[in-house]
Amino acid sequence: QDDEQKDKDDGPAAAAAAGGKKKSNKNSKSHKKTIFSNFRQYGLPLPEVLRLDASRYADHFRAVPELYDAIVADPPYGIRAGARCCGSRPQDAVRRVPDSLRANHVPRTKPYPVADVLADLLEIAARVLVVGGHLAYLLPATLDFNATEDAPRHPALDLIDSAMQPISSRYARYLIVMRKRRNWQPSDASQETRDLVVATADAKYVALREKVFEPKLQQQPQPPSVGR
Repeated sequence: QDDEQKDKDDGPAAAAAAGGKKKSNKNSKSHKKTIFSNFRQYGLPLPEVLRLDASRYADHFRAVPELYDAIVADPPYGIRAGARCCGSRPQDAVRRVPDSLRANHVPRTKPYPVADVLADLLEIAARVLVVGGHLAYLLPATLDFNATEDAPRHPALDLIDSAMQPISSRYARYLIVMRKRRNWQPSDASQETRDLVVATADAKYVALREKVFEPKLQQQPQPPSVGR
């Protein structure tokens, strides 16, 4: 029984047929908010969902260029929780997973710095967008962020617009919109290209948690010391 039919079967008509009112249970499955709720609300087809690791995009998809007309993203930025990607930390020993355990194996993860998240996002967009396709993503940053000067760059993408949504007196969320202007080239996958992101990321939106919360903690009055 699919979810749409189940919603109908569990609706007011079904409750009336049973001779009573349907009880509201916020914890029931029919009331649970999921990523599909908005699609149902607006009468849109339900999307297919894949859980992938952006740092290993080439491991998930074959090299098929110009696959998408648009990419919309809300990448993690490390205020509530930092991003993680597959891999081991340098101090951890890497051990081979036995074949008998591969089916249910959960790979190790390591911290995924914001600059690397954004560098991978732009690189993926440059590879798989059609020429003229758009990348739109949210980027929280401090209030002195200027998209024209501070937004991450990629040689195949042009910044075409940005908009600010204030979040607090210390930071805001910026909508960054870019357009693919030419075909991706192998030379784009270089350290120089990643440096375009890392260099611009250092000042405005890397370590945002520390920039937002540490000054506030430093301003809080300290309890008076009690002499012995």
